[in-house]
Amino acid sequence: MQKERMASNTLVTVLYNQVSENAPKDELDVIHQVHAVTSSLEQLGYSVIQHAFSDNLDMMNSIKKAEPLFVFNLVEAFPGKGKRIFLAPAILECLNIKYTGCSATAILLTANKIITKKLMKARDIPTPPWVTDNDNKGFTKSDKYIIKAVYEDGSMGLNQGSVVTANSISKLRQIIKSEERRTGNEVFAERFIDGREMHFSIIGEKGKPRLLYPCEIKFTGYEEINQAKIVDYRAKWEVDSIEYINTVSSNSIEDYDQELVEELNKISVTCWYEFGLKGYARIDFRIDNEGKPWVLEINANPCITPKESSFIRAAGKSGLDFNEVVKKIILEL
Repeated sequence: MQKERMASNTLVTVLYNQVSENAPKDELDVIHQVHAVTSSLEQLGYSVIQHAFSDNLDMMNSIKKAEPLFVFNLVEAFPGKGKRIFLAPAILECLNIKYTGCSATAILLTANKIITKKLMKARDIPTPPWVTDNDNKGFTKSDKYIIKAVYEDGSMGLNQGSVVTANSISKLRQIIKSEERRTGNEVFAERFIDGREMHFSIIGEKGKPRLLYPCEIKFTGYEEINQAKIVDYRAKWEVDSIEYINTVSSNSIEDYDQELVEELNKISVTCWYEFGLKGYARIDFRIDNEGKPWVLEINANPCITPKESSFIRAAGKSGLDFNEVVKKIILEL
C-alpha cells in the first residue's frame, strides 16, 4: 500500500495538442517537446503519462482520475488553432489540477496579438503601430507593413510576400481581407521594423523573473538577394531553404550592445509583470535603424524543443541544461 501511494505521488501528466502524422513541421514540433520533457521528468524521478488534449468529458475524467501531482502543459493549439490555446489551462483550473507555465488568463491575453498590442500601448510598452480591417493605430503610406496572423505562432503563414506597401489605408485593408480569405485566419497589418531581431527568454525563480542570455536572429545575405529580414515559415521550418540556412540564431552579444540589452531586459521584466506571466516566457523584439526597440510578441509557454528553440539555447548559454529548465518550471507551480 505504501508503494502504491509513493507511485501515485510521482505521477505527472504531459498534456499536448494532438497532431496527425501528415501535419506540417510546425505542428509536429510539439511531439519533440513531449519526448524531451517526458525523458527529463523520468530522469528527475517522476512517472509520466502522455495525454493528448481534447475538450470532451472523457479527457477531463481521465486526467482527474489519474490524480497527477501536476500537468506539464505543452498544448500549443486546439484543434490546430492558436485561438483556443487557453482552453487547456482553463479546464485544468476548473478541475483544480496544478499545471506548469502561464495561467489561462495570461495565455488568453497574449495569444491574441491585437489585445496584446493594445495592452502594451496602454502601458507605454513600445510596440509597432498596426491596422486591422476595422481599426487604425498608425497607418502611413510611406511605411512597409507585415501581414501577420492574429493568433497563430511558429511563423504560420509568413512569407516574403507578407511584407507589403499600400498607398492608402483602404488598399491595406483590401490586402488584409484578401489574406484572410486565402488562409482562413484572422490577420492584421503591423508596421514593418526593418532592423535587428532579438529574443529575450525568461524563467521564473521563486516567483520572480530571471532573464536568460539574449538571442539575436542574424539575417545573412538577405540584402544581396533582396529579401525582407523576417523569420518566415521557410526560415523557421524548411531546413533546405535559403532562408533557413541564412537565418542564424546567435547568443553572442557585443560589448557595445550592453546598454541596449539592459533596456530590453527592463522592458521584458515589465511585460512579465504586466501580463501576469509565470514559469517561463519569451519576449520578441525588433530594433529599428535608430536603435529604438519594439516588442513584437509576448510568448507565454514558448517552444522548449532541445537544440531547436531559442529559449533552450538561451538557457544553455545561461548555464542551465534541459533538466534544470524543466525542474525550474516545475518549482514555479
